[in-house]
Amino acid sequence: MQNLMNAQNITLVGSETIDSQQLLLMVNETRKEHGEPPIRNNKFIENIKDELEGEYYTKSVVQKMNNTESEVIEMTLKQALRVVARESKAVRRSLIDKLERQSKLQSANEIIAAMTLANVAQERRLKSIEHQVEQVLEEIEHIKQDTIPTGFQGIAILKQSTA
Repeated sequence: MQNLMNAQNITLVGSETIDSQQLLLMVNETRKEHGEPPIRNNKFIENIKDELEGEYYTKSVVQKMNNTESEVIEMTLKQALRVVARESKAVRRSLIDKLERQSKLQSANEIIAAMTLANVAQERRLKSIEHQVEQVLEEIEHIKQDTIPTGFQGIAILKQSTA
């Protein structure tokens, strides 16, 4: 169960959608937890189409391992909540809790991702500044030791001519 939830959270990061296959897995796991029989994919797809009639959703066809085709519907989490509203009271409550947790986890994941990106950008800026400081320190050392690098020979010649 935990692995399934993790896989779905990865899928949901950055968007508020879920596909019918993911939702069907959740529904059937929850049905099993409450002693109810699983629902077949074709029946589940019929329920989704009926519930979401007149609404926008994405429909695609995928080929299964056994060379049969299966329809997959991508919907918003809000639409998924309406679809699971058809389930029994116990199953519906569990599924709604799981979908709400996913949405909250997604928000937390988005915050963590944004913080990580900000940290990476900050580290890059710091490394760039450290590199510039190292270059300046090298130049200062060259000047102190009177070993001016190539390109600064004009200064060395001026020093000699004024001495």
